[in-house]
Amino acid sequence: MIADGVTFSFGIMFEQFQDEFGSSSAATAGVVSMFHAVPLMTGPIATWLTDRYGCRAVTIVGAILAAIGFLAAAFSHHIALLYLFFGVVAGFGLSLCYVASIIIVAYYFDRRRSFATGISVCGSGVGTFVFAPFTQWLMDSYGGWREACIILAG
Repeated sequence: MIADGVTFSFGIMFEQFQDEFGSSSAATAGVVSMFHAVPLMTGPIATWLTDRYGCRAVTIVGAILAAIGFLAAAFSHHIALLYLFFGVVAGFGLSLCYVASIIIVAYYFDRRRSFATGISVCGSGVGTFVFAPFTQWLMDSYGGWREACIILAG
């Protein structure tokens, strides 16, 4: 819920990125694209790590990486750093969390596994629905995207 909620509500910060960094729509969209692409492209790595070290350890490391990525992005002063911190660091961290959350369902549900998986992934929709207005509220209440990123990192 949280991983996809944050990921899919990221567009709310789009205009503030453009204004602050003076970047084109294409360059700014690249940050969002990277943030969406890295978790999907690193799925095989996240799966291997989960098989090797277990869901709990991988989820903890993923959450720490995502938090570091968000915190570092909040202090970035160039659009290229957003590619690195949002796209690569936070994106890979969210990949670790997401993959482990899907795999853990398979560990605990033999009977009705597909139904349990369906319920677990519907959290993505709930997160997207909840986090879009929440992110906007954070930006309005605390002064902008940097402050919202710091809070979302926690």
